[in-house]
Amino acid sequence: MTGRRSVTGKLAKSGIDELAREALRCYSALAREYYDAFHSTSRAFDETIDAYLKDSELDFLEQDVYLEVGCGKSRLASLSNARRSTLILTDFSLNMLRYSVVGRSRTEVAMLLCSAFQLPFSNRTIAGIFSFLGDPYATSQFFSEAYRCLKSRGGLMCVAPSQKWGHALRGSLHIDKDLTLFATREKARLLVPSVLYSHQELETLLRKVGFVLVEQKDLALPNTFPRDQISEFIRIPCELLGQGPFELPLITVTRAVKS
Repeated sequence: MTGRRSVTGKLAKSGIDELAREALRCYSALAREYYDAFHSTSRAFDETIDAYLKDSELDFLEQDVYLEVGCGKSRLASLSNARRSTLILTDFSLNMLRYSVVGRSRTEVAMLLCSAFQLPFSNRTIAGIFSFLGDPYATSQFFSEAYRCLKSRGGLMCVAPSQKWGHALRGSLHIDKDLTLFATREKARLLVPSVLYSHQELETLLRKVGFVLVEQKDLALPNTFPRDQISEFIRIPCELLGQGPFELPLITVTRAVKS
């Protein structure tokens, strides 16, 4: 995979630092408008993930600590069954982290500015780690950090755009397979790091780190999503792959536990 090598294959520290700096630059620039309806593909991701979480039974223990990495507007803090636990929300962009700071008064929620590649937590202290749309930092460095921080049998949930959708779109746009394109309101084009895996690729990577796979699931747009809001970036892969917008895998959910 030449694209994988050109963008994220530099696993030496300098390469990870370069990836983090570029992602930070892009998301800091996007932060002001990231959650606007204008970014209709991102809103489709949001509704797909929210529909999945609504039907999922996630267990949280009151005495444990749970971490959301790259939180932006936190999903973890919005889950009713997580509200009695201690939650830590992190992001590497202060502008993105502010979406979680606003309106938060619970003492059980802590917010930290940090990199996914260098989590500031002691070994074996976190009961569960959540990464919603964590494709900007989905490398072995992050998964190793997650493994280090998790308690024995601690859980990892990774949610990312599906490789099937992403690689079809990126091929049509003639951009690197490990980059995604954002067009801003000012018509600027930002190429943002975004690492996508097939089910087998991610399972292999997680097993090498030490995780045991629990679940891998592809999600399509929920049927409640308005058809007139389906973006061009979703319609293009649908046409290329011969699938409808409510059939094409848009999001992949992966759950694993620390062995």
